[in-house]
Amino acid sequence: MFLNHHTAGRGDLAVVAKNGVSGLPAPLAHVYLARSGVATMCSAHRANHAGRMALNAYASFRDEDDSHPAPDKDTGTVDGNDVSYGIETENRGDGKDVYPRAQYDAWVRIDAAVCRHHGWSADSVGCHKETSIEGKVDPRGPVEGYGGRGRFDFSPAQFRRDVAERLTRSASWSPGSPQSEEDEMTPAQEALLKQIAEDVAWLRKNAAKAPWTYRNEAQDAASQTATGERIPDMHGRIEDVQRGIAALPQAIAALVKKGS
Repeated sequence: MFLNHHTAGRGDLAVVAKNGVSGLPAPLAHVYLARSGVATMCSAHRANHAGRMALNAYASFRDEDDSHPAPDKDTGTVDGNDVSYGIETENRGDGKDVYPRAQYDAWVRIDAAVCRHHGWSADSVGCHKETSIEGKVDPRGPVEGYGGRGRFDFSPAQFRRDVAERLTRSASWSPGSPQSEEDEMTPAQEALLKQIAEDVAWLRKNAAKAPWTYRNEAQDAASQTATGERIPDMHGRIEDVQRGIAALPQAIAALVKKGS
């Protein structure tokens, strides 16, 4: 999972990346995100950012549940530093310090990039206050704005929605901007996607009932005449599946060609 924090200060890069704090050596996160929106990689290995996580909360992010319960230490704990990436976002954390637009935009992009790399959904994105058994409150505070949205208060649920939206777009997309030609679908693409959706729906409904094809039709016919039973021919079923798989690259190539 990817865990989000605020630094509870300003100009904290050296603390996070090099100096650490009393009783807790650096690095204190994998990424430090300044107010300017500039991110600094602080660790490519373990980082001391998460502390103990309540097992029930951690499991909801690990399993990408669509809801995340309040952390309950009675369910057990895990070392969050062993199971999560962490980002420290520069902010005083007093509930008044504003996250600038550029910073929040970069924040969403970074979380989405990690999710995209691992094939995760936005439900792998959590906040320290959602996992900590120590009553952590981060991240919190007002956000200047994002895309076409004006000022709002940071919330984990809204942040995940913003990450989820970005995951449905191309990596170069910017919120609030007109869709680029890359993001727009042509009528041909829409028709192809509709056909794929219809095919998938048919398979879900009929896969168990669909008749198999048989490679050795003569033996199958003889068996039906003699016993009334068809010969279980896995080769025929495998060939059916292989034909379906073989058709996918051509369909994808056609989709890409029509969109170029």
